Amino acid sequence: MATIDFLTIPDPEIIEPLDFETILQEMLADLQARDPSYTEILESDPGVKILEVAAARELILRQRVNDALRATLLRYAAGPDLDNLAAFYGVTRLAGETDAALQSRTIDRIMGSSSAGGAFWYRYHALSADPDVRDVSVSSPAPGEVLVAVLSKTGTGLASAELLEAVDSMLQSDSVRVVTDTVLVISAAITTVPVTASIYLLPSTPTTVFDGLASTLATAFTAQSGLGWNVTRSWLIATLHAAGVQRVQLTAPAADVICDPITAPALGAVSLIFAGVDR
Repeated sequence: MATIDFLTIPDPEIIEPLDFETILQEMLADLQARDPSYTEILESDPGVKILEVAAARELILRQRVNDALRATLLRYAAGPDLDNLAAFYGVTRLAGETDAALQSRTIDRIMGSSSAGGAFWYRYHALSADPDVRDVSVSSPAPGEVLVAVLSKTGTGLASAELLEAVDSMLQSDSVRVVTDTVLVISAAITTVPVTASIYLLPSTPTTVFDGLASTLATAFTAQSGLGWNVTRSWLIATLHAAGVQRVQLTAPAADVICDPITAPALGAVSLIFAGVDR
């Protein structure tokens, strides 16, 4: 089965583009068709004001219809809407699971259900084994062998023995493991990435911008990183180049950090140096 990118499928045509002026002009045209003598259209006309109110109300109603339709699509659904959509595929939210994580796991469930034993099949069940599982990589080093690497949400991401046992127990169960497969569950390897950079601000930029850069980097790193995610110098510079920053001179890492599918990067010590202002 070909992999489907559920998050880039174009919106169905039933979700319509909306524009207040278009709706208003359609109403005015309808009014004139019903009463050809109505030729003087002035904004001060009480009739026009009434139609403006009606057009605004129709815009709100049609936007609500669009929102309701989007709530049935996996790429847009959130909160209880996503819970109900995921439940249709037999997926329930884990304790503390974010919308993005539930969305991703539901996609794995859909793709994995096409044939037991595929990568999506094992990935879905591994992610469902414990709320502490952050990411999973599934590969097959040899025919009949399945290697599952587990990244933890705790600490640097190294999976504990208890977490590995929970995932292994799930994948070895009769309802999950294909009879001909040998499944090995391991912890993800962790590559620590220290970051050192000199930051130049624009003359008008308050130093509070510099003060928040380390936190901004840590938040973005956590949101983006995962198994097989490469830490590129260009990404680090772009992330540190917040509004008000004139220039970023990145010293470390000296080169892009490349991670294989069973390795995840962890943000190491962050040393940001305020180098002054520049134009």
